[in-house]
Amino acid sequence: MKRIFLVLFFGFLFSGSTFAETKIVDTFKYKVEDDEVRYTIYTLCIDGYKFITTQDIDFESRGAGNTRSVSTSTSVNTIQFMIAENGKMIPAKCD
Repeated sequence: MKRIFLVLFFGFLFSGSTFAETKIVDTFKYKVEDDEVRYTIYTLCIDGYKFITTQDIDFESRGAGNTRSVSTSTSVNTIQFMIAENGKMIPAKCD
């Protein structure tokens, strides 16, 4: 009985592979004075629908003299474009 559950478990685990066609349509990088990239905005086409992904990176330096540590935090957000058609919101398709 355990073998049957084990076979079913691995069968379901490996049968859920899905792949989406993804293309980067546009990229915008916002830089600050010291030429570090702070924000990156990507416009994506995923399976024919339009998405925007933002990635923001925050750097923080601490320490004095020769001792310096850098703290980095990253945030990624994904939003789907929508359009109003006949009073209903529907996902926007890529051009």
